[in-house]
Amino acid sequence: MKPGGVVTAMVYNPNACILCNSTADDVEVRLVYPRHRTTDETPTARRLCERCNAQYHWHPSPSTPARPSYGYRTVNGRLIKKPAELETIKRIIELRHAGTSWNKIVGVLESERRPTAQGGAWHVQTVINIYRREYPESAAYSETCYGYASKAGRVIEDEREQEVLRWMKDAREEGASFTKIANALNDHQIPTKRGKKWYSQTVATILLREGVC
Repeated sequence: MKPGGVVTAMVYNPNACILCNSTADDVEVRLVYPRHRTTDETPTARRLCERCNAQYHWHPSPSTPARPSYGYRTVNGRLIKKPAELETIKRIIELRHAGTSWNKIVGVLESERRPTAQGGAWHVQTVINIYRREYPESAAYSETCYGYASKAGRVIEDEREQEVLRWMKDAREEGASFTKIANALNDHQIPTKRGKKWYSQTVATILLREGVC
């Protein structure tokens, strides 16, 4: 295994929006209130632009979207709540906050016969999309994410880890399982972010965050 390639530094401005990296005049520190909460958590301060802040303080729009978000439907041009789907959203958040993997969440939703928007089967990416719609900051990178580091208070790409990350993506796209990728990394004595052994779930979590299923 010889991962390689040129890395272009991705620098995050501490004064920019944490989600979209915008430096517009409307970026300011705001209290974060996701739509669905499983506990009475204290609001978290985040530097957000108005557009991203709207994701946290979401409410049904006066105008009817072409396809309502999961949890809602349109009746005579108005958005109406779907209680069963809203309960499913809360269940997804509850499971994820308890440390449950995406694949296991899918299994739980299927076993509990919770409805999808179209009445079909649940898929990992569907669950991820719903969760990130409720907690969009979960998609933001930080120095604790594999492939990234902190320098002078900014989050930048870690060149060595980015090389490994590109190899992981290529291997997955070529059909390698999470377990096979983890075994290859261990065989080549490549450490995790914390210098420990690789496991299939670790690989899955990193690749899913990068948009590779």
